[in-house]
Amino acid sequence: RLGQELAAAQLGFAGTVSVGAQLGAAMVVPLAIKILKEESPRTTVRLDAGLMEPLIEKLRLGEYDMVEGRLTSIVDATGIALEPLYDDAVMIVASPKSTLARKRNLQWSDLAGHPWVLPPQESLARSSFNRAAVEVGLQTAEDLVETGSFLALITLVRERDSLAVLSESVARFCEASSLLKV
Repeated sequence: RLGQELAAAQLGFAGTVSVGAQLGAAMVVPLAIKILKEESPRTTVRLDAGLMEPLIEKLRLGEYDMVEGRLTSIVDATGIALEPLYDDAVMIVASPKSTLARKRNLQWSDLAGHPWVLPPQESLARSSFNRAAVEVGLQTAEDLVETGSFLALITLVRERDSLAVLSESVARFCEASSLLKV
């Protein structure tokens, strides 16, 4: 269906393209939408952001034409064509006003005792973070908020002086916009 919609778009016809994007990994999608809308302003784009597992399920059900997210977040790729678009590391972010944001040469131990905003426990991003934290000896945060909401993450990090993890592209965008500090 996506191929038909894009072919119609190239001819100037209107249509709808449905896209799912993993939370925290959706930086390339808005840029692709910008290019598509320059070529075909009458094409409607429906963009949903969420956790990878439900997005993939909706892709399988035909509700999305494509899903953008981390390949490592896909547990079962049966029946799905995978195409690597870019490599995006995960980074820890803080409020620009945080004492950690002004500190040079941070160590993992400097992060202990701070509040955290993390993806929900059942997400693969959270599992990856938990494994990495164990590897570096970072204790589980006692003060923790779990959310899949990007807006809540930014607000909590800024207003509660919390730490969070974001993809590098999103973290760099937030830093360039003076929202967060990498």
